[in-house]
Amino acid sequence: MANTDNFNTVTVGNTATLIMAANVDRHSFLINNTSAQTIYVGPTSSVTAANGISILENGSLAEDSSGTKLYQSDVYGITAAATADVRYWERIRGAT
Repeated sequence: MANTDNFNTVTVGNTATLIMAANVDRHSFLINNTSAQTIYVGPTSSVTAANGISILENGSLAEDSSGTKLYQSDVYGITAAATADVRYWERIRGAT
């Protein structure tokens, strides 16, 4: 089975928002912050500006498994104020 791609736009505000749902077949992903707000990402809805990994305005976070599995759980995002336009692209490995 061939690889497939999931991609979408998510509006992230000052409450935790699910950006990408868990996926055990995730092979790689890219999260792109296309806004003027820094976003903070983490694995649960308890992510905050104080404990999340920052993605600066117009910045990105990418991860590639290079043949092995990588982070496959939920990814949540939050801003300190206002809203941010966030885009994601995830590659799903097809069954062999």
